[in-house]
Amino acid sequence: MATSVMLFTRDLRVEDNPALVAAAAGPIMPLFVADPAILSAPQTASRRCRVLTDALETLGLALARRGAALHVRVGDPAHIVAAAVRASGADTVHLAADVSRYAATRGARIRAALDGLTVRVVEHPGITHVQPGAVTPAAGRAYLRFTPYYRRWRDIPSRRVHMAPSRLTPARGWFGGASDTAAALDMVQRAAPQVTRGAGGEPAALRVLDAWIDTLVGLDAGDPLPASELSPALHMGTVTPTTVLDRLGHAVDVDVAETVARQLCWRDFNHQLLAVRPELTTRALGREPAWVDDPAGLAAWRDGQTGYPLVDAGMRQLAAEGWMPNRVRMIAGSFLSKHLGIDWRLGAAIFRSRLVDGDVANNTMQWQWVAGVGTDSRPRRFFNPVAQARRHDPDGSYVQEHVPELRGMRAPEVFQPWRNGGEATGYPLPIVDHDDVRAAFLARSTATSVVQEGLRSADER
Repeated sequence: MATSVMLFTRDLRVEDNPALVAAAAGPIMPLFVADPAILSAPQTASRRCRVLTDALETLGLALARRGAALHVRVGDPAHIVAAAVRASGADTVHLAADVSRYAATRGARIRAALDGLTVRVVEHPGITHVQPGAVTPAAGRAYLRFTPYYRRWRDIPSRRVHMAPSRLTPARGWFGGASDTAAALDMVQRAAPQVTRGAGGEPAALRVLDAWIDTLVGLDAGDPLPASELSPALHMGTVTPTTVLDRLGHAVDVDVAETVARQLCWRDFNHQLLAVRPELTTRALGREPAWVDDPAGLAAWRDGQTGYPLVDAGMRQLAAEGWMPNRVRMIAGSFLSKHLGIDWRLGAAIFRSRLVDGDVANNTMQWQWVAGVGTDSRPRRFFNPVAQARRHDPDGSYVQEHVPELRGMRAPEVFQPWRNGGEATGYPLPIVDHDDVRAAFLARSTATSVVQEGLRSADER
């Protein structure tokens, strides 16, 4: 019977794990390798290490209950996988397919380290709902616009949810013991001093999912979706987008289910782009303007001191919790790149260093979208942070939760505190005037960009 090394990466779960199901057909050595190059990288948020530690601990318990221990090691993944193969006599390495440049390099180095051995490296779906490459345009390898991708994506037959293996047969061979795993987990833990959103691993992720689905029951088409905090679980792979769609089932209105599916499709859309264009982490898909060198503006934005309450609330929540709602991410990102004219890469790096769900594909491509240099069909879209606050935080509760200087003010005055005669003591004045910078942006983009026919330049309200 074939023996396998099951290399866990961003699939830290036992439910709906195609790679684990394939490996469980015979003796298995479950393995996770924490790469010091990742743990020490400037953009590796300590909060994600906290989620990683919890996910590994709960995964280890789930695997142990099924009969096989999880081996956690710190080091070069290629060398450690090769050592695990030799120790176990494995003839196959199973892992989830991923799209980042790091994942591609890791896979290539693992194959090189196994060169000369009769060992297959098999990659499986599980990071996305629809695999990158499964939906492609007539010309080119990836869709550059979301809507045509979504039309094709929703017609792809959904893969089935894989049930967790009930029993695992551990591979023979010595590859260290519990003390080695404990030492490795302790090293990861030292990089993760903060307890934050998303902690808890697979069981907690499934509880969050079920609780969120309960909030969707009874919603009608057109109702705003309640905020979901599933993104850390999706990033770390303690739950899959396929499981999310499957559990929605018949519990919610069909139009509400389609709204959720559309949000998950954005994640797949970003991954299919990065799969064929890994350079997009640092290079824009479209034409870029001349970015402004403004350290003071960048610092004010980073620290939540722009004078625009919704932007500042989001950036302060990000600093404190490692998370902010998607709508607020979009407004904050647009403010940096379009109100201040600062390079989107600087904002993306700050987000990655703080977000508990700092997914490379989503973070990169959504930053390009809001900066107007990526896949947005309306690159001159210019968000009004005051109008956005009135629409999405009508009672001002979100702003007041995260900007304590404004807690004495009521909505809608709280969204423009500079108009209220100094009542917002201690809160900064706006660092730019919205109308002025909007006019300058539109004039600049008209002069320097090729504008598509029918493109609208009005504020997105």
